[in-house]
Amino acid sequence: MQSLSNVSRNIRRKKGIHLDCTKSEMKRCIGTSTLSALAIGNMVGCGVYVVTGEVVRNIAGPSAVLSYIIAGILVFVISLCFSEFAIRFPKAGSVYYYSYVAFGEICAFITGWNATFEKTVSVAAIAKAQSNFINYMTNSLIKNVTIKYILNGQAWDHSVITDYPDFLASLIIIVVCILLALGTQISARLNNLLVVTNISVIAIMLCTSVFYADYSRWSAKAGFFPYGAEGVLVGAATCFWVYTGFDDISCFSEEIINPAKSIPIATFVGIFATGVTNSVVALVITAVQPYQEIDANSMLTSVFTSHGNTWMTVVIGIGVTATVASIIVTHASVARIIQNMAADRLLFKSLAHIDQRTGVPSRSTIFLGLVCAVMAMIFDVAKLVEFGVLGALSSYIMTSVGVLILRHRNSESDFGGTKSYNNNTEPSLLFKGMRKNYTSGPQQNYNFYKPKHYSKFLVDRYSTESVATWSVVLIVILLTAVCVVVIHFFNLLIEPNCYMVVFLGGMCFAIILVLTVLAQCKEVNIPNEYKVPMTPYFPLLAVTINIVFILLLKPVTWLFFLCWDGLGLLVYIFYGYRNSIEGLVKSRDERDPLLNKNTGSSMSSGPNTSVCCSLYESTI
Repeated sequence: MQSLSNVSRNIRRKKGIHLDCTKSEMKRCIGTSTLSALAIGNMVGCGVYVVTGEVVRNIAGPSAVLSYIIAGILVFVISLCFSEFAIRFPKAGSVYYYSYVAFGEICAFITGWNATFEKTVSVAAIAKAQSNFINYMTNSLIKNVTIKYILNGQAWDHSVITDYPDFLASLIIIVVCILLALGTQISARLNNLLVVTNISVIAIMLCTSVFYADYSRWSAKAGFFPYGAEGVLVGAATCFWVYTGFDDISCFSEEIINPAKSIPIATFVGIFATGVTNSVVALVITAVQPYQEIDANSMLTSVFTSHGNTWMTVVIGIGVTATVASIIVTHASVARIIQNMAADRLLFKSLAHIDQRTGVPSRSTIFLGLVCAVMAMIFDVAKLVEFGVLGALSSYIMTSVGVLILRHRNSESDFGGTKSYNNNTEPSLLFKGMRKNYTSGPQQNYNFYKPKHYSKFLVDRYSTESVATWSVVLIVILLTAVCVVVIHFFNLLIEPNCYMVVFLGGMCFAIILVLTVLAQCKEVNIPNEYKVPMTPYFPLLAVTINIVFILLLKPVTWLFFLCWDGLGLLVYIFYGYRNSIEGLVKSRDERDPLLNKNTGSSMSSGPNTSVCCSLYESTI
């Protein structure tokens, strides 16, 4: 039992929220404008050339513009939580580091492991899309030559393997990998050039479309809402993935000159630019050609070709090539997550190396480039993209919940030490809006405002962190139950089924009750320039949005997700658990308590910051 207790404690060990996160071996060379360009380059482009055609043709029609607006608002709510974390903990590990601070080591490893897969698949998928477009422009010349001379005329036939080895997609990734290894400044300048090119192509395309537009198509028989309100909402779920690159810019936190200023601005600029460009393109294209006649796979080229404009095909080809900016940003972000995990010894130590000349994690960048190149060359990555989506959504949930938990965590509770509240703390100070009449002696009388009287038994017995943490956990469980009922048992609510209606009503009442308790918990003062507004409501709204999207995924996605996480747990058990830096710090403190002595505090108040930092730096 003692051994199991130690294991349970070890896998929940956390990084301290009071550690200095501003120190880094990476070069701080990214300003607000450069970071904004990275956000635009990562998010604008793929939606215009890939997703919009599918949404317009098969899901929403001209009302796709509303789908993009709704999806943009939802993503903006989620991004607020990322911005607070990125400013408070400016580390390149992004969601991995945030989970380490908020939930502990095992959750951090799984979050980082899933984020690595999701972004790796994204890099391979974008390279594959570019390769497919070049093949389309050359009438499948590259594909036919490869099948004829490499495969002796016999294409591969497998559900997961691609038809032929895509050397072009691999070459694109390798070139990007080399550019990233040369330094952030070089890749950032290239990204700026690609962003200008992409925006210019979109502007030329929109200006040209005006000459072919017939706005009466929106008021034709099919109308502006051919698929109804349901089409708009389903389209919003599809358009949601166009915005998901917003979290990648937080991986550059250690290279940003002023994270507190740059990250919120760049995040908003990226989301706004993505929403505007995709919405306008969807709106204009449906005026140029009836949505029923649009080719979902090559929307832009088919629209202009149908009007006899062939020179625009060349312009669009330049724009598609410029979307290599998405590969640059995504590749760089996942390389930094891998480097952070390796620096904490949850992955292999060699991947933690940072080149002293360029200031970038060169080994993790090259390693990732090789993996992505092989994946793009052999696998049909389009079928793997949905598997990575679940990892992205789960990381969004972890970040949103983490914001709520850390708002109520005192630095004294770092490293699994003492609670932020003990018998010497005045209980009434742990909740907001409570009025206390304090008298000396053994008796203490507490008078509460009437609406908050039910919280008295919690205040007298538990710390703010414990009350807030368990309140958040209960709310997430209850929200999940409500979403399951609404999504999968909606017919029983319409009939209506009295048992299901009572169950749903009870869940909603419980959410309101627990939410009221959470709202009364006094938050720790955080000297951030930016914090998520309207907590706990905005973070919980972000959690609800992600739960809904997760429940809409196919069961096979869950199966693959569990298998991938099972593989990750084997890596953690046989390597990460034994070599963790946090584990070494705690073992050292337990062997020599004098190392933990700091201004007369006991060992339970957490290890000395200087000891942690020196041990961490010595192992790198």
